[in-house]
Amino acid sequence: MAQERFYSIGEVAERLGLATSTIRFYDKKGLLPGVTRSEGGIRQFSEADIDWLRMIEHLKMSGMTIAEIQDFTVLYQQGDE
Repeated sequence: MAQERFYSIGEVAERLGLATSTIRFYDKKGLLPGVTRSEGGIRQFSEADIDWLRMIEHLKMSGMTIAEIQDFTVLYQQGDE
């Protein structure tokens, strides 16, 4: 079984064309619920986290506010409940 690869915030920022401060802001606002941290507290991003960041950017482009994206994130985490 292959081990999942994790990316640093710098790698993710470069890959998506975002500032690292933007990614940190999203995390502080609770928009990145799946991001794990290393024992040293460093954010570790999976491919799924990168896809989620892309979706956040699309939601922003559609005109959604951060508060609306926060609500969406909560609803998404609840699943079909």
